[in-house]
Amino acid sequence: MTDRRQTKIPYLAATFLVIWITPTAAVADCVCECVNGTVQALCESTTDRRPYCAYQGCPTPNYSTPPVGSQRTLPLGTTSCQPVQVYNQQTMRYEWVEVCN
Repeated sequence: MTDRRQTKIPYLAATFLVIWITPTAAVADCVCECVNGTVQALCESTTDRRPYCAYQGCPTPNYSTPPVGSQRTLPLGTTSCQPVQVYNQQTMRYEWVEVCN
């Protein structure tokens, strides 16, 4: 009679190997960032599901004039683009970024 623990070990090892090898998404589609002093979800695509962004204390943005935008076509699925200030955690400063809706 075979011990049940001995037969489970190959199955557990194979399961672990499959889970370990399976690729996972490395980039999130939406992130919660400080935008113009408030927390907002910034998404890569208009079809991404926006997450709930919990309140966090955002630094006060430096109200400077936005950069002059260039005339270009809007990305697919958007109706307008506007410059906003997004807080950069690495530089600890707000930076102007164009966000499209």
